[in-house]
Amino acid sequence: AATFQTSTNILTDAASLVTDCSLGDVQSITCANDNVRVFALPTNLKTGSIFITEVINTSGAPLTNTTWAAGYLPVNPTLPATANRRDQMWRWDGTKAHLIVQSAADVAN
Repeated sequence: AATFQTSTNILTDAASLVTDCSLGDVQSITCANDNVRVFALPTNLKTGSIFITEVINTSGAPLTNTTWAAGYLPVNPTLPATANRRDQMWRWDGTKAHLIVQSAADVAN
């Protein structure tokens, strides 16, 4: 059965975003620039677990260099426009993260 604990792991902005789900089911990143960054595959998840990636864009520009590692399906969900955020909900199958749903539209920060 899927588990969900609704705590947030604030990610350190870096080239590789470490998504450790033992620190929270919501993996949140605030992007203050358009640097290259990749959401790494999540760690510390049981098969069937649900987790969320939250991307907050405060860069003043479109995010063109934020991506998800191979193993996320689809690999690159929609990113938010400047001054907005988007959430993506994923299900972990043990080796891959499958997109269940994402914000239908940008949400203002």
